[in-house]
Amino acid sequence: MSDIIKSSIYGIETSTGEENYEFQFRDNKLIGVVRKGEEVPVPIDPNTNEWIEVTTSSEALKAYNLAVNEKDGVSSVMEEASYEELTQYYAENKKNYDNEETNVADENDLNVATTAFAAYRYDSPEKRKTTGTDIYTYPFDIDPLQDHLKISKYKYNRTSIQQSRPAGEYKNIVIQKEIKSTFLHENPNQILQEEIKVDVTRPGDSVRGSQLEGSVLLPMPKVVDTNGAEWGDSELNIIALAAASVSGQGLGLTRAGVQEEFGLSDQLFAKLRKLRSNPDKTTDFGDIQDTFASAVASSAIIRSTGQTVTEDQLLARSQGTVMNPNAELLFAGPVLRDFNFDFLMVARSKREGEEIRKIIRWFKTGMAPQFNSAALLNTPNIFTLEYKRGQADMDVLNTVNRFSKGGLALRTFAVDYAPNGYWSAYQDSQPVALKCSMNFAELRPIYQRDQEDTPENSVGY
Repeated sequence: MSDIIKSSIYGIETSTGEENYEFQFRDNKLIGVVRKGEEVPVPIDPNTNEWIEVTTSSEALKAYNLAVNEKDGVSSVMEEASYEELTQYYAENKKNYDNEETNVADENDLNVATTAFAAYRYDSPEKRKTTGTDIYTYPFDIDPLQDHLKISKYKYNRTSIQQSRPAGEYKNIVIQKEIKSTFLHENPNQILQEEIKVDVTRPGDSVRGSQLEGSVLLPMPKVVDTNGAEWGDSELNIIALAAASVSGQGLGLTRAGVQEEFGLSDQLFAKLRKLRSNPDKTTDFGDIQDTFASAVASSAIIRSTGQTVTEDQLLARSQGTVMNPNAELLFAGPVLRDFNFDFLMVARSKREGEEIRKIIRWFKTGMAPQFNSAALLNTPNIFTLEYKRGQADMDVLNTVNRFSKGGLALRTFAVDYAPNGYWSAYQDSQPVALKCSMNFAELRPIYQRDQEDTPENSVGY
């Protein structure tokens, strides 16, 4: 493999200002670009807008002609290496850059950031942001091709009074279609009915509007997800069960079914029906010997004297028994999941300190209610969260949980500006380190269909 030929340094005006760049060539083809002027030259990612702006400039063509043809103006087109070669060369240079770049901040030892060297690095030339203006990042030079958490903010959009349904609903419906007869032996004007079965896919309910309010890329946090369902105790003794059935409520049994289910005689069935219509009537129970019926009668008599005694208390006192509560644990509803994240942010440069302040303001602005009038307030923005590796829509991680596509609310956002217990700041009063704690809650439950719709090689929601 031939040696790398490096060009002179060229000042090039881009959309973010003028910077100095060096072009690198191999085998008469452009193989890399680095931004100069910093302590450690920064390699430029071929997948960024910065690369496009720099390599399509007149300075790039001049550097190419001087390096390859040894004379300016010979070629009007600059030849680049293949995409695979460009990305591989960038990856190699990026590793070298990361090794040389001094990491001032140590999450496990915040005092490292208070040294004189840290203060020197904080005032060093600014790192440059190569992502879009609507995306904030921490660390400032985070690599989106590594595992990270992407948080996006959207306008809240309400379209229905019912927003709790799953992400997709599939129904099999039958449509009656009228058709005219086409057979000669039939009346040509005869109208026939044809049944057509159709599978309907309805978009999932979501209050996430289409207006994106920006995104934040953060390093992978401690990942924990907890799925749950509400289950509650339920008790119903024989009297309540029989009375509900006698009145035709609850079990949907016929009279014969009720008597067989609870072992009731015709006489007791009639008495329970009377008790249902008149709970204070007690004289009709004198000839009933069933244990629980006698308890009901006795309890009703005692209540007439102004005292409160339950059937269970009477049975326990007289026979040492209590009514079987027929206890069960019954499903009571879904649980809305919530997630807690903590991020320690250390400003390694002045530009990174500015980026941290923008991120904090971005979250605070999104979670705040919006004033409508003296009578009404508008709902705050909602957020979507994704664990990703890459920048495409399909680059969501399958090895950790996913978040509801219906969106999440930011319930709390706390910032500790002195996480090491005492105030420590740079010359411009930017805290050396701060800790952001946030709590998100999903806006709708996760249903079985949601879990089934995730990739089979993923852990689901």
